Amino acid sequence: MDEEIINWMGTNPRETKLTTNVARSINSSLEKNKSFHNLNRGVLISAKSVHWDNKS
Repeated sequence: MDEEIINWMGTNPRETKLTTNVARSINSSLEKNKSFHNLNRGVLISAKSVHWDNKS
């Protein structure tokens, strides 16, 4: 695996705190809302490669 992928948090000056009300609300929305990406300007995915098959 690339070192950049392994150390991705190195660019964030703060540790992510997932126990805040905002973080819990975001997590809940992701789990319950199939249109999360439409309501929240999309979803960012970091990937080394992607394959799209528009037939399925």
